[in-house]
Amino acid sequence: MKRHIYIFLGLLIIAVAVSLNGCAGFANGIELTLAEKSFSEKADQHNRDVLNYLSKHDAKSLKKSSVEKYG
Repeated sequence: MKRHIYIFLGLLIIAVAVSLNGCAGFANGIELTLAEKSFSEKADQHNRDVLNYLSKHDAKSLKKSSVEKYG
């Protein structure tokens, strides 16, 4: 009987690990590669920076940030 419990618990742990890890690489239902994840994180940070500059009415920093990122 103990053997059945151990097998059940092992399968349960595996199922939970697979289900929790399954969506980690997805954005809007599309699987992202490692490079795309990095780009997505950088884009999110840039968007937060732009919103921060706009909320502070800091045009000089916004222009400086855009020139640094896009040349």
